[in-house]
Amino acid sequence: MEAQSPRLTRAFCVSPISHRTLVVTAHGALLFATITFSAWNVLAGSFGTSFAHVAILCAVRDGTALVLLCACRVLSERSCQASQRPGSNTGRPVGSRDWLLLATVGISAPFLAALATVCCAMLAGSDTVGILNAVGPAIASLLAVGVGLERASWCLTAGVLLGSAGGCVTVKGASSAGSGSERSSTQLMGGIIAGIVMALAQGIFFVAMKPLLRQTNARKGIPALVVISTGYAFASFASVSCCLGLAIFKGTQWLVDDWGSRQTFMAVYAGLICAGLNYFLLTWANKVLPVTICAVYGALQPPCTAVMAFLARGEALTTAGYLSMFLVVASVVIISWERSEAEPLHTGQREELLT
Repeated sequence: MEAQSPRLTRAFCVSPISHRTLVVTAHGALLFATITFSAWNVLAGSFGTSFAHVAILCAVRDGTALVLLCACRVLSERSCQASQRPGSNTGRPVGSRDWLLLATVGISAPFLAALATVCCAMLAGSDTVGILNAVGPAIASLLAVGVGLERASWCLTAGVLLGSAGGCVTVKGASSAGSGSERSSTQLMGGIIAGIVMALAQGIFFVAMKPLLRQTNARKGIPALVVISTGYAFASFASVSCCLGLAIFKGTQWLVDDWGSRQTFMAVYAGLICAGLNYFLLTWANKVLPVTICAVYGALQPPCTAVMAFLARGEALTTAGYLSMFLVVASVVIISWERSEAEPLHTGQREELLT
């Protein structure tokens, strides 16, 4: 049995998988992440908007995700150790540039985007969150083109515009049926600024990790699990520091007031699924697919959330919801069709993507 384990481990870690299978699997990973993010949006609607609860939620969520990712990383490294030659470069961060990018990955979407989303919802309303979240793919695409990760094209432009329009259509239809509570101009401006920060952070998340996932002259591509687990170490430090700071200045009683087992369960669920698993899937998919395709799935969250609300709460599906889903799916098809003309990956590249 011991003699067979290296062979089995090698087959598990670098088994030959076609480029098409990798691409389809990456799309499936992005779709799963979108659906579970949408389910969290429905659950979080009843969580409350207390800033103290948000601080505890972020700390528990990020800490849980970090423990999960680190445990999976240790198991993965042990299982794949037999398939690597002694002294080979396994794709570790090299130099201050890699560590700066890892810190950017962890602080951007896992910490800053989550915090900005809550602030935007509290100040400007959930409709503003949805609209600015829908234009996130356009921002990510502009950033990717600006730093030279992708080339601008008419198909890329059309796909991004369709995806952004699809997300906005859902939010517009939902907000027109809302309560329309009045907010001051200062609150609206603060919420819009927070929403812009949210969209920028989500775009930076995808763009910053791309160089880490690629092979350079100094190292191999860093495995997706290493990238996101290291990034979450920075995110956890930031969220826990904020929570401890609030406890020091406001008091522990103010922080944990009305926090119960239900909130703890939701925070742990968010850490295991929405943070740990989903962000790993997003990172791995970003290693296989272009930045724009990964980001455009974010525009699918508003219509998916509408479907989840229909299934869980019986909320009616509107014509805007159906139109939104059609536009976002069309955007994914257009961008994927254009990128399908790219050359298939070589065998060595496929093996690297599996780790």
